[in-house]
Amino acid sequence: MTGKNYYMVLGLDQSADREVIEAVYRTVVQKYQSDDYEGDKGDAEDRLMAIEEAYQTLSDPVKRKKYDDEEYISPTGFKGLHPLDAMFKIYHMTSSKDQLNKLPYFFLSMLFLFLLAVSLLFLDAYLSR
Repeated sequence: MTGKNYYMVLGLDQSADREVIEAVYRTVVQKYQSDDYEGDKGDAEDRLMAIEEAYQTLSDPVKRKKYDDEEYISPTGFKGLHPLDAMFKIYHMTSSKDQLNKLPYFFLSMLFLFLLAVSLLFLDAYLSR
């Protein structure tokens, strides 16, 4: 929706909690608001606006969830689906450590079923000659 990676704007990891977000926000804002800032003042104002927008989104749990769900930006900076996005979503949907421990078995069983289906197709093709 916005096309901005708020985590990159603040220099955060996507797993950062609210306290870390607030601490980083205060540090970054202080850097650009100080009189000692040697860069362009117009550039500093633009950065402050982007930082404020990122902080408003990431500090609110509802807005952050919506941003993470709809506006996923991969670590490479490209907007869209990450190749492992489905696995990350499954990981975040699990509610217990026990379910997380069962995930490898689930994927192995799906692989086994796929291989079984392919082998049955080959067997059917061989027998129908």
